[in-house]
Amino acid sequence: MFRLNVLGQIELRDHAGGDVRSVLAQPKRLALLTYLAAARPRGFHQRDALIALFWPEVPETRARNALRQALHQLRQSLGASVVIARGSESLAVSRDHIECDSTAFEDALDRGLLAEALDYYGGELLPTFSVDGAEGFNAWLDENRTRLRHRAARASWALAERHERAGAAAEAADWARRAAALGDDESAIRQLISLLDRLGDSAGAVRAYDDFAIRLRRTLELDPSPETRTLADTIRERSAHIPVASSDPRRASGTITSGVNHQRRRGERPVVWIEVLENLTDDAALDFVGRLAATEIAQGLNETRLVEAMSVDHPAGHRVVAANDAAGPRLIVSGSYHLVDDAWRLAAVIRTNDARVAASISGVTARRERPWEAAHELGRRVSGVVAGHLEPRVASWARVVNEPPDLDAHRAHMLGMELHLRGQYRNAIAHFLRAAKPESGFTIPMLWAIQASCNLDEFEQAAAIHEELLSHRSRLSAAEQLACDYFGASLTGDRGSALRLIRRVAELVPDSEILAQLGRAAVLFNHPRYAVEVLERLDPEAGWMPSWTPYWRRLTEAYHLLGDHRSESAAAQRSRRQHPESVAALLYEARAFAALGDVDATRLTVDEALGRGSDPFATAGEVLFVAARELKSHENITAGAAILDRAIEWQRDACAAECESFATHMTLARMLYDAELFSEASTTLAALRPVHASDVDVIGLTGSIAAREGDGVGAESAMAALRAKTGRFHFGKHLLWCGRIAAVRGDEMAASGFLRGAFARGCSYDIDLHTDVDLSLLSVHSWYKEMLRPKG
Repeated sequence: MFRLNVLGQIELRDHAGGDVRSVLAQPKRLALLTYLAAARPRGFHQRDALIALFWPEVPETRARNALRQALHQLRQSLGASVVIARGSESLAVSRDHIECDSTAFEDALDRGLLAEALDYYGGELLPTFSVDGAEGFNAWLDENRTRLRHRAARASWALAERHERAGAAAEAADWARRAAALGDDESAIRQLISLLDRLGDSAGAVRAYDDFAIRLRRTLELDPSPETRTLADTIRERSAHIPVASSDPRRASGTITSGVNHQRRRGERPVVWIEVLENLTDDAALDFVGRLAATEIAQGLNETRLVEAMSVDHPAGHRVVAANDAAGPRLIVSGSYHLVDDAWRLAAVIRTNDARVAASISGVTARRERPWEAAHELGRRVSGVVAGHLEPRVASWARVVNEPPDLDAHRAHMLGMELHLRGQYRNAIAHFLRAAKPESGFTIPMLWAIQASCNLDEFEQAAAIHEELLSHRSRLSAAEQLACDYFGASLTGDRGSALRLIRRVAELVPDSEILAQLGRAAVLFNHPRYAVEVLERLDPEAGWMPSWTPYWRRLTEAYHLLGDHRSESAAAQRSRRQHPESVAALLYEARAFAALGDVDATRLTVDEALGRGSDPFATAGEVLFVAARELKSHENITAGAAILDRAIEWQRDACAAECESFATHMTLARMLYDAELFSEASTTLAALRPVHASDVDVIGLTGSIAAREGDGVGAESAMAALRAKTGRFHFGKHLLWCGRIAAVRGDEMAASGFLRGAFARGCSYDIDLHTDVDLSLLSVHSWYKEMLRPKG
């Protein structure tokens, strides 16, 4: 029996629990199986209807053949009995061979088994999924996502009302919260607020309103309706007259603000209030374990140097906290412990000022005779959670990770981030992998390690880390799962899916640094207008952004691709103000000045770059090369040629200093080629060929030189070698080189085909395409202009 899960996750497992990757890796195959399993009415579906859904623009003969091929592959992967036929025109899945959570959900609802049904509803139908070219299926998917979510919401409300009538307040509140989360209008929030108020939880009702108001302002820049505000204000005003016992330590200590509020006065550290853990053993002689754990938690928190830890039962605790009331303690730590089979079990909960749970920690164990080991481990884990909530560089993700780190993992992750942000990717990866604890659910460092590997063009390593992450998918939060899927799409060259997925991540972690990644994905998929919108929303002074120079690269590139060179120049100057020491910032500024035709300003900028040399993200040679290309593309030929000569001179010196560097020598070869010094470019490539003969750039530039020199045999040989590059991780670069060679040879039709193939395989719409000396030969053709025209 196969198990198909499509609600909140996408899984297809065989009887042994293994993934059926041959189906999961093929979107249209998976979509067809899902439709046959989940579509209503149940039973058989006509082939013509399936063709209309999945191959609407394909001629009938080809579409029928495509359907036959898809069915053949499904039967190969799942067995001949899974997809059955009735006659020659009707198809269905066999309920005896495959189970689907969506079908089980609806069947249980139809039988009135509401709680059982909601056990199946893990979330949205086929989350983030769509099929290119299958608009009928995508429309069905959108419609059924909404329909199933509404059915789940109605069932949750029904259970909430059933438990309210039975006097089960906690259960009623839980179902009501779930129902409100599934609803898509404001009436669901009012219904939740009213129910919580009826149950006597007026504070919870007000919190529900406040959470909704914050989310609404953040996502849509709107305020709740007057009706909703009036309801919340009435409850708030009534609650304000209810006296609060002064013995409550949370009330006595003053207001506690959110754990992610980082606006503190200089030199001031927030206080974390630590309650002695509750003894659940019924043995007063074991009270010392609670005090031991509180002490270990306090020591661990003070080690972070981010907070000041205070204990509830410390004689001076109340006086110390009172002195800090202006800032107010940020978090409260409480917990409990008990004995199971002669072993300690410790747990802790970290709450914010309004009693919202920031994180829960459980599963901390030790042998009975060694309670200090469990106490120490709990202290390390609490410290990691608190550090994550208060450290600006990771706080945006602290609330959405499935499992927070302990203090050691947090520190390793922070060191990895620091190295990554400096451009020291290889060293960063080692720290990320040391920080990751996938077996316990802390996987964020693995996502960083994948990105660092991609930045090094070490895609095999990135894929290996991604595979490891996939094996722990069930432990990932929704945001982490989407981020994992984003890298999966990126590593297959599916830039459209990657953009959609990272957009979903940004929705789950709004106004966070993930917008930088979203902007990058938008630029590379030729959506610069959307990239500008996203990147300008991001505060470059928040989180880890102040250390990340490439943010400005993507913003200036987006403006450049839109032809808005004045905004590009303004962004480049903002970059220089934030990173006055950066060579990369000079590159962004030089390109903007060159595009504006300001030759004098361009010269001054490249002169400054020559005085600085290099940084991890750019070299002076690259600044000059980009400026030269941009000037020449805007008809400043003489000025561009003069700067290109200086670029070549600088790059030759760099090659002499870094005699083993492939990238440095390859850049020199490209510069020489642009200067039409083909013989010298060939000599530079010849020195690289013994070690890098199979490199795509070496083969491609060799072919372009052959084409420029009229060597048809050499050009054809290079193109044949490039077309033979059928392995992973070329992302269409081999076909882009074929397009360049074809352009030089004047073969417009071939160039068009190669370029379209390159973009289909994941070639990015890199800004350098617009100044490429070979591709510029195609700029007279309308199809080429349309191909590079910004989309969206």
